[in-house]
Amino acid sequence: MTSAQIATPANASPGERPTTVHLIDLENHVFATDHKATVRDVANWWEFYCNEALGIGPNDVVFLGVSVKNLWMKKAIPWRKNLFWVVGHAGPNGADQAILASVYPPHAALTYRRAVVVSGDGAFINFAVRAKQAGMIVQVVAVEGNLHPNLAKAASIRTTIRRTSRRQKEINTSRLEAVHAASFAA
Repeated sequence: MTSAQIATPANASPGERPTTVHLIDLENHVFATDHKATVRDVANWWEFYCNEALGIGPNDVVFLGVSVKNLWMKKAIPWRKNLFWVVGHAGPNGADQAILASVYPPHAALTYRRAVVVSGDGAFINFAVRAKQAGMIVQVVAVEGNLHPNLAKAASIRTTIRRTSRRQKEINTSRLEAVHAASFAA
């Protein structure tokens, strides 16, 4: 399998993409850029992940992890087939431990060709190593500056999401709207 086949776009047909298990530490991504995230921020992140980033295929399975104190995030993400919420304790690595307890790499490798770890936390190093040993392709998706070096080494593929402040997003959006308005006016 080539890297082009592995890093398929979100809109790829099911035959073009490997079946994937997604392990998403939602707090790691949402709070990495804004410690006061809202339901809307979580919904925007989810829409980006599903439609523009990696995407979720019809045969993929998703484990979304949050700590009990951030269970409110569940409001932002619509139900879908093969999506499982896992809830961890409110302390450090609570969501990580809940996700990791849900997926056993040798078993996952029987069904899925790729594991996508959506976190930069070192808690996922052992999972990534074991998944690769089981024959899976391991893709790590981390926020810029938030990737543990040993998790980076354990990954087959690394994807970085840039940090963009809410203010910068507003500036970018208004610029984009101005360009679109100008192009329609012409």
